[in-house]
Amino acid sequence: MVVSDMMMELTRVLPKRLPTTFGVPELVAKAKAANRRQVELVVPPVDVRYNAPGVVDPQPFRDHYGIAKGDISLVTVSRLSDWMKAESLIRTVDAIRTLGHDLPLRLIIVGEGSARARLERLASEANAELGRSAVICTGALLDPRPAYAAADIIVGMGGSALRGMAFGKAVIIVGERGFSSLLTPESAETFYYKGIYGIGDGNPSNARLIKDIRELVEYPDRLATLGELSRQFVVRNFSMETVSTRFADFCHKVVAEKPSFRLSTIDSLRTAAIYLRERRFLTPSRDQKPRDRLAG
Repeated sequence: MVVSDMMMELTRVLPKRLPTTFGVPELVAKAKAANRRQVELVVPPVDVRYNAPGVVDPQPFRDHYGIAKGDISLVTVSRLSDWMKAESLIRTVDAIRTLGHDLPLRLIIVGEGSARARLERLASEANAELGRSAVICTGALLDPRPAYAAADIIVGMGGSALRGMAFGKAVIIVGERGFSSLLTPESAETFYYKGIYGIGDGNPSNARLIKDIRELVEYPDRLATLGELSRQFVVRNFSMETVSTRFADFCHKVVAEKPSFRLSTIDSLRTAAIYLRERRFLTPSRDQKPRDRLAG
């Protein structure tokens, strides 16, 4: 058995003896420090041939949603979830509402989920204030690649941001508690080590995201430069070929090692003890946050 743990924190409840992969280098280091012996880095893979500049024509998408020549299009592809995702989506709509009085910004939100009705209401309010269709919610798309291709700027986190990078787009990485940061030569290694995500200081001001968007729009020459960086970053670290080779090597290594029945039994008892002690957090709830936090 090989486990893939793609949470953003070290999962305590899993047996330490199970061969486990983690999605970011920081968690691999933490797992080793916690005496997990068989661990490996397997980042979220991206098909950099299927997701690449020139693989789809963006013009039909731009025409369908009325993105005119001269408009600056920001695209976010996301689950419209109330947990984890909604905050950054709401902040992005607010940023367009603030900047849209002076700049020809268009925000396209692609996705479906429980926060959609709220986002559509905020989009309608922003559009009414600006007197134009500046924020559009498309709903889910079976193939979101035309949206990525039509973007001038990608706003997102995790795998969605990575696919935007694969299209050679400048990317603003968002997270929780007001986090926002451009992918730049200075920030790229930190994002690789910690994950394509971040947690801010909780400041209710939306100034950071507004600043990041304005910086890209007012200095458009940076879009191409940062887009090239994005593409190189993904191809080097997240391509399907790179990730699958690393994972295959790990699986071969695991198969070659004979597990210890005694150590596996001790490990199972440890896991059972943690589960029984913390099972109160696993009660059914309409809010998925408690269970997700325990799993983290």
